Amino acid sequence: MTDARPFFLALICFIAAASLARSPVVLGALIALAVALGLPSKRRKDISATFLALVPGFLGMAVLIAFLEGPAPALDAFLRLVALSLGPAVFFLYCGKRDLELLLLTLRLPDPFVFAVSSAVSFIPLVRDEIRGVYDALRSRGVPVDGPLGFIRFLPAMVAPILLACFRVADELGDTLISRGLSRRSFPDRRWKSLIRDK
Repeated sequence: MTDARPFFLALICFIAAASLARSPVVLGALIALAVALGLPSKRRKDISATFLALVPGFLGMAVLIAFLEGPAPALDAFLRLVALSLGPAVFFLYCGKRDLELLLLTLRLPDPFVFAVSSAVSFIPLVRDEIRGVYDALRSRGVPVDGPLGFIRFLPAMVAPILLACFRVADELGDTLISRGLSRRSFPDRRWKSLIRDK
């Protein structure tokens, strides 16, 4: 397993810098730094698919902000969202989910918090697959989502099915957790911690 402590510290510093930056130049430099750090990794294709699925949503939000407040705030919001997304993406290029779980347990954070973080990280690929499924369904029905700005143009048509799919997956995951002993009144036994530490 990888020692995630230096990577986690770098991630915190990166997120803090991206959150506090007030200049598009600084945000652009942070994005370039994240891309440069991610390129040497052999797992970059796996993470890039998830990140690229988020970019159309960032663009849609930027267009909305440009309409309401102007181009400068829209550019700032888009670059900030990209930077804040690239930080965790690069982190998971070099550290796996189990590395993060072990780090959080080593920091003696509450077990429910560690369990929630682990579940949330596992949920991301499922959401990506649901977005891809909706995208492919629209494309198979002749909707020109592949055209210039097609994804943004038809984003309103995609929001409802994507949300419904995510709610369905979340409901199924909730039923699975409850069937394994997790509820408001009980927390599953600590075997999941030993599984993490033994890997």
